[in-house]
Amino acid sequence: MPDDAMFQEAKGAIAQGQNERARDLLTRLLRADQTNAEYWLWMSAVVDTAKERTYCLQNTLRLDPDNRAAKRGLILAGAIPADDVTPVPPLCRKWEVIEEKAPAPEVRSPRAFQMMLFLSLAVLVIGLTVVGLLGTDFGKRGLFEPRLTITPRPWTPRPTATLPPTSTPAGRTATPTFVGPKPLWMQLDATYTPTPLYVNTPHPVSEAYRAGLREFQRGNYPSMLLMMEQVVNLEPQAADAYYYIGEAQLLMGRIEEALTAYEKAIDANPIFAPAYLGRALARLALRPKEDVKADLDKAITLDPAFVEAYLHRAAFLLKQGKGEAALEDLAAVEALSPESPLLYLYRAQYFLSQDRNAEALVSAQRAHQLDFTLLPAYSLLAQVYLRKEQPQEAIGPAQTYTLYTPRDANGWLVLGQALYESGDNYQEAVKSLDKALTLDENLIQAYRYRGLSYVELGKGKAAVNDLYQVIQVEKDSFVVNLAFARALWLDNRLEDAISLFNTSENLAEDDKQLAEVYYWRAQAYETSGNTNAAVQDWQALLVLLPDLPASVRFEAWATTAEEHLQSFTPTTTTTPLSSPTKGTLTPTPTVTSLTPTRTATPSTPTRTATSSTPTRTTTPASPTPTP
Repeated sequence: MPDDAMFQEAKGAIAQGQNERARDLLTRLLRADQTNAEYWLWMSAVVDTAKERTYCLQNTLRLDPDNRAAKRGLILAGAIPADDVTPVPPLCRKWEVIEEKAPAPEVRSPRAFQMMLFLSLAVLVIGLTVVGLLGTDFGKRGLFEPRLTITPRPWTPRPTATLPPTSTPAGRTATPTFVGPKPLWMQLDATYTPTPLYVNTPHPVSEAYRAGLREFQRGNYPSMLLMMEQVVNLEPQAADAYYYIGEAQLLMGRIEEALTAYEKAIDANPIFAPAYLGRALARLALRPKEDVKADLDKAITLDPAFVEAYLHRAAFLLKQGKGEAALEDLAAVEALSPESPLLYLYRAQYFLSQDRNAEALVSAQRAHQLDFTLLPAYSLLAQVYLRKEQPQEAIGPAQTYTLYTPRDANGWLVLGQALYESGDNYQEAVKSLDKALTLDENLIQAYRYRGLSYVELGKGKAAVNDLYQVIQVEKDSFVVNLAFARALWLDNRLEDAISLFNTSENLAEDDKQLAEVYYWRAQAYETSGNTNAAVQDWQALLVLLPDLPASVRFEAWATTAEEHLQSFTPTTTTTPLSSPTKGTLTPTPTVTSLTPTRTATPSTPTRTATSSTPTRTTTPASPTPTP
């Protein structure tokens, strides 16, 4: 249908950042059909003002009352109450925590509501003619940076130790995964679940404390610091005031000042658990490899129900490779806060490290479902799908992750790998891997997949330069050696290419890998003019293929082998070959001479299959890269 094509074009324009084009297309679609909830939802991603977004989301919810993305967007905009989100009340702790109640929402009259709706419509009509570009600040956060759960401001993440990248989830039940557009809930810095104050001790001596908390909740940290300084001047033993000073300094990137504030909080009250967690995070921000387990242990000892401390300790233990100990902390989190997205994120990371891929996928998807804005879950899902050999499934979440976290080299590596392994996106894979290496020139796996992509694109010189870097590290890899041999052949370095093809034959672990060697080496022999050796490899391939699983690729290889053999005019008859033996060359048939009717040229009809790396070493000195 024409409308469907236009809608797909609009979504594609949003994915490419062409918001003006997307808005024009969506406006036309809405003129034709104002009852389509999806049109309104995607329009909310490209309108200019908060009022316009609210209006679009209200229309989405009116047409689709179960649309969770629209509902959460309206909750965040303050347009509807958070009926389906009930914060867990804070526990009564040793320092007498009292939760501060929010003021009751304003009740508008029906006439006022009508006026607001009229104004929203007017703003929408005007705004649809203006280019709107929604920004994001996601790229500044570390890959495994948990959401803040103990500060008054619900949507501000606290700095934390960055863990190694893990997999990434893709779809969510009943709502689409937004790879291109930027709906309201994707603009948040953290989870949409409101977080109660961890500590809000009454300070009757100073109104500055309550005013400081209000500024903290608004994100106005400089003003908040002025207020809290007044509090500590009047109450030098106010541990919670020092603690919030540390929180603000940490969020502002002033790590040394934050560390000093947490130390003062501990001095003022040695049993104040949050200060130990804050000090641990500040120390990790200064020195990512520092051992802060003692502070994390202390926070949990002082407050056995401190969920965020368990989560940070689990993350710290996972980084150290102590997965079983991390699982114990995650079990404690499950008992205290079973709906925590980070619980499932870290559990998925552990499962992935143990090659328990099915369990990793379930946990990663659960983390994603609990919090759409949890970007590490996208990266984690992509890696799980790659581990399960489902590269097409990995592309979507990997694209979402890099869209909002463009400064993460590992994110671009995961996307590049997914594009390469999908089999027909080699040029796009190269672009992603270029970005990865721009951010981290030492990322060896980025050279690996870019080199493999260059081979499939027929760019021999570029492939040689990349794979030379990789083979220094992966000398025993069949995949790397075979790809390097093909790259040298494409670069017309035939002697080096044939030498590495022979090495690949010795590294082959099964008949499938042997078939790959025969297929590519036969063509290299033809290019070099060694027709007898070429015939030997083509015949060995034909003997081997019937014993391999049927596939379109192997059928094509059989056809190619027969065509190449028919292109030679033998002057004597040849002796049929027996089945080849792994690791040895097939006996040469009795051939006096062969007259080729054509010369093979480097080509890339089929990509090299991925296989595991063997353990034995027979690699000669690697050819040097070409400048």
